Amino acid sequence: MKKLLIVSAAAAALLFSACSTTTSTEPEANAATTTVAPATESVTKTAVQSTAALTDAVTKAGGQVVAENGTVKVTLPNAKTFLAGSKLSTKAKTALKSVAEAAKAGNSTVTVASYTDNYGSANTNKKLSTVRANAVCAYLVKEGVNVTEAIGGGASNFIDENGKSKENRRVEIVIK
Repeated sequence: MKKLLIVSAAAAALLFSACSTTTSTEPEANAATTTVAPATESVTKTAVQSTAALTDAVTKAGGQVVAENGTVKVTLPNAKTFLAGSKLSTKAKTALKSVAEAAKAGNSTVTVASYTDNYGSANTNKKLSTVRANAVCAYLVKEGVNVTEAIGGGASNFIDENGKSKENRRVEIVIK
């Protein structure tokens, strides 16, 4: 089981400005090598403010912001992110706007991945997760974010062992 650290606005701002991250292109491999530079004046007031707004908006949308492998990962539950199919909820749009502001303030790139539980057919889950990842990607691109990849993970990368938990139905946004 992975251990996650919920980060404060200041810590996330340090990650945005002080880390250089290289990740694998494999969708399942999200391993990252991180080089951390000493904190300098490059941690701007704008980055700290946008990160605080990010944490606040994501929490209000039922999600969480964590630091993992030198990146900032935003996880939003599908039940609160999408109204039906791939239509974004108002709370999700507010959270995504904050993701966009934080990513732009840190001059960062973003990867979007959507996952389902293992109920239903693999084909249906793959299609649904792809459509949802693309909806989030389109919104972020419209907001001026450099999105490098949208992954429809389907019924994979489970949080629980059997893939049945509703927590598996989520969107993960990695800011590098």
